[in-house]
Amino acid sequence: VPCKYEADRLFLEPPHSHDPINVSHVAALSASTLRQLPEAVQDALWALQESTSVIYASCLRLQALLEERFERLTALQDTPGTYSEVPFFNYINTLSVERPYLVHDAHPDWKHKARQTGILSPTSPYASLRLTYRGRTITIGQWMQRLSAAESLWVDTAQAVDLPDFDATIREYQSLS
Repeated sequence: VPCKYEADRLFLEPPHSHDPINVSHVAALSASTLRQLPEAVQDALWALQESTSVIYASCLRLQALLEERFERLTALQDTPGTYSEVPFFNYINTLSVERPYLVHDAHPDWKHKARQTGILSPTSPYASLRLTYRGRTITIGQWMQRLSAAESLWVDTAQAVDLPDFDATIREYQSLS
């Protein structure tokens, strides 16, 4: 059965995918650094990279959805200048699911995986290992702090999102047209 509205089809689209390679520049250590770590820590770091990828993909999805607000307005053919609330409602529902997913599901999972690496602790025997990161020599502990700061930024960005209002979105769209 074809969808009556384009926005309804968008509401039904599959969830976003993620690829840990997309965050390797932020969340992966070099092979030479990894070889200095026990296999259990290497495995925990891979799980953390995957979890970082999930959060990053969710953050990108949330930003993409916010940028689509005008495309999600469906004009009513009977009355020029008016728009259907149903597709926009579906759009708001999609946004309403993505933000809490990132904040309440993906973020706690990331924190758990970060703790499992054992590197967040200043007493970790691996936190003081040196590595070259973006042309500078830092410790694994410092690298982990930077990764944690990036993840916190993505979560803070999601928490700060205000869901678009139907009428305000129409007014904004019409003012830009």
